[in-house]
Amino acid sequence: LLNRLFVLKKGADISSFFMCDKTICIPTWAKDKSKLNVMKEEQYIFEYYLTIVKPTVEEFLQHKSDLRKGRLAAIVLDHMRDYLAIRLNRNHEWSITEKLLKEEIYEYCPDVALIRDVCNATKHGVLRVGNENNKIPKNINSTDQIKAESNDGIFIAGFSSGMFQESNYVYIKFDKEIEYLGKKIGFRFLHDSIIEVVKYWDNLLQNFSVHDKFHRTLILSGF
Repeated sequence: LLNRLFVLKKGADISSFFMCDKTICIPTWAKDKSKLNVMKEEQYIFEYYLTIVKPTVEEFLQHKSDLRKGRLAAIVLDHMRDYLAIRLNRNHEWSITEKLLKEEIYEYCPDVALIRDVCNATKHGVLRVGNENNKIPKNINSTDQIKAESNDGIFIAGFSSGMFQESNYVYIKFDKEIEYLGKKIGFRFLHDSIIEVVKYWDNLLQNFSVHDKFHRTLILSGF
């Protein structure tokens, strides 16, 4: 009945996530079988990240030109903010996910805002213009700004030939150039943003686990 055991090498990043015949590995901070059926709300974020986010992201990273996989990866990754609010017991606060993004996350990982935009544009088609005073401004307005070019010439025009093989990767086309790490850019590959966001959550959850009273092994049936 229980045919899936999750274990991941300590310090491993997303590239180390792998699936064996019956085993998928996850971080070592989930190791106590006796606590398997005892899950408090603050632990929901671990289960969601390990069973939904990590596999979905890995599927996209193996197929960086797949628009569907890229959109799905952005959606599940963005909702980590909801689980963070639960972890912090702040999920009843108004607009808490945007507060967390602006006040606690953006400084360390600006790509989280880009993934938010991809998630919302994918779900809603067109993003509404609202009061951005308390939010990190949107960088796209509609779903058609999340692209995967099929015509090499369109995308690589004006760039070096070194971009030829990357021309079909899913990318985010911004409304206007934005400043990213001191540079002005007009687009960003989706997988690059996703990798940075995964690094952020990997580190944060690892830090959380140090302070947890118990760790657990997550075993799923029929994954």
